[in-house]
Amino acid sequence: MFDDAPVPMMLEDWTGIKAMVRELRAAGVEDWEAYFATHPEFFVRAQQHLVYLDANKATIALFGAESKEKFFHAVRELLPKDPGSDSEIVRAMARGDRVARGERHIRTFDGRRLAIMWQVDVSLDSSDPMLFIAIDITERMNTEEALLKAQAELTHAARAAVLGEMAASIAHEVNQPLAAISINADSALRWLERDVPDLARARASLQKIVRSARHAGDVVRKIKGFVRKEPPEYGTLNIGDVLIDAELIVQREARDSHVVLKFEVDSGVPGVRGVKVQVQQVLVNLVMNAIHALAEHAGPARRVNVLVRAGSAGKVEFEVRDSGPGIPHADLDRIFEPFFSTKSEGLGLGLSICRSIVEAHGGSIRAFNHASGAAFVFELVGVSERPFDR
Repeated sequence: MFDDAPVPMMLEDWTGIKAMVRELRAAGVEDWEAYFATHPEFFVRAQQHLVYLDANKATIALFGAESKEKFFHAVRELLPKDPGSDSEIVRAMARGDRVARGERHIRTFDGRRLAIMWQVDVSLDSSDPMLFIAIDITERMNTEEALLKAQAELTHAARAAVLGEMAASIAHEVNQPLAAISINADSALRWLERDVPDLARARASLQKIVRSARHAGDVVRKIKGFVRKEPPEYGTLNIGDVLIDAELIVQREARDSHVVLKFEVDSGVPGVRGVKVQVQQVLVNLVMNAIHALAEHAGPARRVNVLVRAGSAGKVEFEVRDSGPGIPHADLDRIFEPFFSTKSEGLGLGLSICRSIVEAHGGSIRAFNHASGAAFVFELVGVSERPFDR
C-alpha cells in the first residue's frame, strides 16, 4: 500500500532528533525561535541524526529518479536543509501536536525547482518512523506569482493613468520655473551689461534662477518617483514625506480646478509601515477623485481636506474629505468593486486598486457621506518610533 500510494510518501527516522528536543525541553527551553536564532548549529546536528528509511514510487517519480538507490544516493542534495520546515516540525513536537505541515522547495534530478506542501504525523514520545506526505504545488505557486505580478503591473498602470490625466497641470508646474529661469537670466545679463555692472542685482537674479531650477528638479523627481516601476519594498514611512510628495503631485490640479486643498496632521501621529509610492498612490487617487467631483459641482466653496490622525489599536487614519455632492447612497456598497465607476469615461479600477493596496498593508478603507460632501478613510499600521515630521 505504501509503495503504490498515488501521492509521494517518505519514511524517516527522527529518533535522534526527538532525543535532542526532549533534552532541550527538560532543560527549560520554551522560546524555540529564540533558541534556534542563537543556536544555528542545532539543525546541523539534527541533519546528522536524520535517517531516510524509504520512499514510495510516487516520490521517486516526483524527483525524476531512475531508482530508489539513485534517489537515496542523492537525497540530501535533493532535499537540502530547510530551517523553516525543520523548525516547524520541532516546534510541533515540543507543543505536543499530532501533526505538522508546511511548504518548502525541493530539487529534481534534472535540475528543476519544485514547491511542495508537506504533512507529517509527529509524536515526541513515539519511536515509530515518521511518515511524510507531499503534494506538488508548483503550478499553484506559479499562478500566485503570476497574479501578484499582474497586480503590480495594474497598480503601476493606474499610477501612470493618474499622471496622464494630470499631464497639462504637470507641464504647467514645470514650465513655471523654466519661464522664471529665462526671465531672471535676461535680467542678470542686463545688470551685468550696464556701464557699471550691478553685481548685487545680478547676484539676486542668479539666486532666483537657482531656486527655480531646484523647484523644477523637485517636480520632475517626485513625478518620476511616483511612476517608477520597482518591486515594492516595505519600510517605516514618515507621514511628512508621504504628504509632501503627494501634495506636490496634486496641487496644480487643485489650483486649476479652483479647489482649496488643505493638509492637516494631528500632533504625535506616528509613522506607518508600508511602501511609500503605493501609499502616495492611494492618497493621490482619492484627492484626484475629490477634485474631479468638485469640478462638476456648482457650489461656491470647493474644498478638499486631507486629515491624518491616530486611530484605534495602533493604526493611523488618513481621511480625504470634500465639499462636493457626495456619493449616491445606492453606490456606496459598490464603490470599491472592480470596474464600477460613476464616471462615463472611467474604467472603475482606481478605488479597487486603492482597496487592494490598503488591505495588502494590513489596513482597511471605507467611504461615507458627511453633512456637506463625501469622505474616504483608510487606516494603516502605525510604527511608533517615527512620529510625524514635516
